[in-house]
Amino acid sequence: MKPIVNWLLSALVLTALGACQSQPSETSTNSLPAQPTPALPATKPIARRADELNWPVDYVDTLQHKQPKHLRLTPSSQAAFAQLPEAAPDTSESHCLRVTGPSVRRTGKVLTLPLCQGTRKLLTYDQTENPDSSIRYTFAGTVSGANQWLVATTLWEGFYYTLIDRCSDRQQYAWNYPVPSPDKKFFISANSDLDAHYTPTGLQLWSITPTGVHKIWQREWPEDAGNGPTEVRWQNAHTVLIKQEFLADSIPPHYVALDLNQLLKP
Repeated sequence: MKPIVNWLLSALVLTALGACQSQPSETSTNSLPAQPTPALPATKPIARRADELNWPVDYVDTLQHKQPKHLRLTPSSQAAFAQLPEAAPDTSESHCLRVTGPSVRRTGKVLTLPLCQGTRKLLTYDQTENPDSSIRYTFAGTVSGANQWLVATTLWEGFYYTLIDRCSDRQQYAWNYPVPSPDKKFFISANSDLDAHYTPTGLQLWSITPTGVHKIWQREWPEDAGNGPTEVRWQNAHTVLIKQEFLADSIPPHYVALDLNQLLKP
């Protein structure tokens, strides 16, 4: 009986081993049917940001307005820009003091500006080596068509133009020299600081009214845009041409036109 029992046990073990070997391996790739590679989802082209105002000749871009609106910019040319008068006159303090007359005085570090009703505005500059307090005031004349004194204000790093109302003494600040429109109803300031970013890079539009000057719109380029508006010139009472410089020296300046009627119309 014992040999028969041993034979039966051996037969059962061999049968079990065969059954195990006949099962497909879970880790074997040869026994799995080929699976099709899933198709990658379609990718959308990367849209050019509206701030990267790097226009080819036939390119039209937009600026975002706060209302919101979009300002349409159209290509222009260096020839068209060169035909227009330069924006900034002689703004040296000696020239501006001479043209304005004795009412505005420079006495050492003190700049004296007359205001209405016999009052005076005193601006004293500090040329210490402390970056927090260093400031210099330079008389730059008036804003054409507006009752404003204009003072170039230089900091330790950076600058701006201070607008001082000659009656109310209200002070406002422009990013760069105000360029009046031909009809003296508006002025625009353009500034580009691509290397250091000490001052804003962008545009400001101001209105000139009997009650003073009022900023109605501004647009600042992001620091990584790589370009900025270095100069503007008025083509007519509502259109400016913009000269745009690029951080990369290999890219020549571009010229575009901005119709401000898009902002001025209700």
